[in-house]
Parts: sequence; structure tokens; C-alpha cells
Amino acid sequence: KKQLPLCAPLALSAIEIMGRTLRDAWCNGDDLKLRSEIMLGSVQSAIAAHNSSLSLLHAMAYTLGNFFSMPYGLAYSVMLPHWLDFCHLAKHSEFAQIARALGESTDGLNAADTAERVVIAIKRLCTDLEIPTLRELIKDSLTFENEIEKMAQHVHATGLAANNARFATPTR
Repeated sequence: KKQLPLCAPLALSAIEIMGRTLRDAWCNGDDLKLRSEIMLGSVQSAIAAHNSSLSLLHAMAYTLGNFFSMPYGLAYSVMLPHWLDFCHLAKHSEFAQIARALGESTDGLNAADTAERVVIAIKRLCTDLEIPTLRELIKDSLTFENEIEKMAQHVHATGLAANNARFATPTR
């Protein structure tokens, strides 16, 4: 919710770069031009993130990593589609910009459908990059179920839920 004016343009530029190059860079790791573009997108996203209030997604990834010894980047990637699915209804215009930055066709779509395109695009990207699902990563579903309430409290205690695009509580 709180960000410097430079954050949104940098974040959108990073999203555009990643959306355009990430699949190819993942498939062709030796391509230095693609890797350079990914590096530029990473730097832009880091500048944007460090000059704005982090959201619920960051708290969820941090918590998941702590509870299940999962690297932050992996936890973030696993949780991103779920977070987008939860938040896209709250910020149609921002999500429309993200959809366009990802190269999604939005012509003729209403605001809600345009926002939904982001969720679909990121789910497709995660599949293409073979990012595992939460269920695939945490084999012991009973342990996960037993930890959900503690994890929700931990996420809420970070205070980052207050910065989220859509209001969230430990039970929602």
C-alpha cells in the first residue's frame, strides 16, 4: 500500500522483462543476453520491493520457509498463484497493468476478467518452469494441517497483512 512513486513503473518493467524472457532463460541457461535481462528485471523488482511495503505474500513465503525449511524464493514462487488468486479481485486496475506487462491480451475484457488473466498467466508460468505445488513439496499433509493455525498466526504477527491488496485475517 505504501510505496515511493518509482516503485510501480519499476515493478511493471520487471514484470514485462520476466514475462518476456523467463521461460527462454530457464530453457537456455547459457544465453548471456537472456540472463542479463533477467538480472535487470531482478534488480528492478528488488528496488521496487525495498521501497514499498511488503505484502501478505512475503509473510507467507517467509513463514512457509521457516516452518518447512524451504528456500524463500521457492516458497514465494509456490505461494504466488494462491496470493494472486486471493488478491486480484481487490485491485482490478493494477492487475490490468500487470496483465498487459505480462503480454496478456486484454482487449474487450472487463476489469475482473482482465485481473483474472494475471492469475492464469502466473499459474501457466509456474507450470512451465516446473515449480512444484505446495502439496508436492510438503509430503506430510497431516503435519502441514497441524501447523496451519500456527503459520496463520505467524503471518498475521508480521504485520504485513495490513499492506495487502485485499484484507486478510488469520482465518481468511
